[in-house]
Amino acid sequence: MSESVDKLQTHRFIIDKPSMNLMKYLREKLPQLDQEFGIKGLAFFGSRTKSTNREDSDLDVIIFYNGSDFGPEIRTREQELAAGIIIDKEKGDIIFSAKKADAAIARTKARYKFENEIRKKLLELLTQRMGLSNERAEKQLGSIIPVDISKEATDDALKEFYENAIIIEQLNFKEKHGVYLQFLRLLTRFFLGIGTALYANRQYILDQLAQRPDGERLFKILMTKLAEFEKFKSRNNIEFKSYPQTIAQAKKYFLLDNLDNSC
Repeated sequence: MSESVDKLQTHRFIIDKPSMNLMKYLREKLPQLDQEFGIKGLAFFGSRTKSTNREDSDLDVIIFYNGSDFGPEIRTREQELAAGIIIDKEKGDIIFSAKKADAAIARTKARYKFENEIRKKLLELLTQRMGLSNERAEKQLGSIIPVDISKEATDDALKEFYENAIIIEQLNFKEKHGVYLQFLRLLTRFFLGIGTALYANRQYILDQLAQRPDGERLFKILMTKLAEFEKFKSRNNIEFKSYPQTIAQAKKYFLLDNLDNSC
């Protein structure tokens, strides 16, 4: 185990052969998944990217999709008002502007239905490939997470990051703070990923950060939290020490398919 620990300090990912074959299988399926379901990319995290997995470990996977047709997700006060929903937390009342709210609710239901469909499709592929029992398949479904990488969703995620950067900097993932859970939507784009649309999304995020006077500071927070999350999810608390230090370095590091060079 000490050899793996030493290697993980200099290699961001170590992937055993069964896990690598599984990820490459999904990469081969990605064009078909995009054509049939609009799945734009995938990302992997957790023990199977750190060679700390058991034989029966789930594959933690993010499904990226373009959700622009569903309209904005309703998470913030600003989005509630735009959707015609007014929540009085003191009284516990919810007031609807019927026409606006009905449309927002319909869009949200359509989004959830779509997300469930793509999760089940990916589960179907994994079940066939891994020979999962019903019990393991149910557990695996919980490790498949959809994330919208449309421009609108990305701008929302960046806006929340800018507004909450000081809070994010001080929190840790064990606390499961609401702000942190929202921030994870942004962080997932920098996991071990595949898909040209995902790399384009990374490019957009890095370009947006580069345009800000505080962009390098925000980027360092992003990398610090990426390191903390991957250490937290590595099962053995193993820390990789060579994340990019600047946005310019990140553009060389994050914009290529690095699955084949992950071991």
